[in-house]
Amino acid sequence: MNPKIVIATFIYFLLFNINYVKAQHVAVTKKWWKETVFYQIYMPSYADSNGDGFGDFRGMTQKLDYLQGIGVKGIWLTPFFTSPKVDNGYDIANYYEIDPTYGTKADFDFFEGSS
Repeated sequence: MNPKIVIATFIYFLLFNINYVKAQHVAVTKKWWKETVFYQIYMPSYADSNGDGFGDFRGMTQKLDYLQGIGVKGIWLTPFFTSPKVDNGYDIANYYEIDPTYGTKADFDFFEGSS
């Protein structure tokens, strides 16, 4: 057998295997939080389902298929708990009550279960 062919074949398989190992390493080391598309929803203005001028959970759930269709894998919601709204809702008054502007606890539970 020609030694040049043996060496060339050996080098080819060596390079192929190195590239394969590198590809496997890259696949394993990818971090989901670096690769995932997140979308922030500003609750007051996102999607209004009842015509009162404020976004709500029912309106949001109607848009989930659209968000998924454009590649969104995670949603970041701005505050939706009861608040005096001095600081755009970040001044939460009660961490256990949904602000009635955005819907009810049942509306939130439906949103949470629709993912």
